[in-house]
Amino acid sequence: MIVVLFSGVDRPDMNVEEYGRASARMRELVASIPGFISFNSYTSEDGEELVVARFDSLDALEAWRTHPEHLDTQAKDRSSWSQEYWAQVSSTVREYRWTREIGYSSDLRDKFVAGSEVRPS
Repeated sequence: MIVVLFSGVDRPDMNVEEYGRASARMRELVASIPGFISFNSYTSEDGEELVVARFDSLDALEAWRTHPEHLDTQAKDRSSWSQEYWAQVSSTVREYRWTREIGYSSDLRDKFVAGSEVRPS
């Protein structure tokens, strides 16, 4: 599994409605990428938002990263919405889950899909 962490700082003059529409479209688009698993965002007490996106493979992430509409939206983000952003891409070394009902499991895909803000299509 490939895990992407993403965060950024918005420009003070950002058009919030325009950004919201673009963000909704990107969530719809990423859900259509074969190998997309999940997308969740979290906001810290100081207001920083952290996005966690998961993909089955580097190929799936590459399909998302190089999608023409995603690239266009990234360019718009740099010119109009973001002051700065950062991303970290990591490969899962090990994953497991323990529950009282089933004990240990080494495949967390179903858990992440079930809890995703954006469901794979």
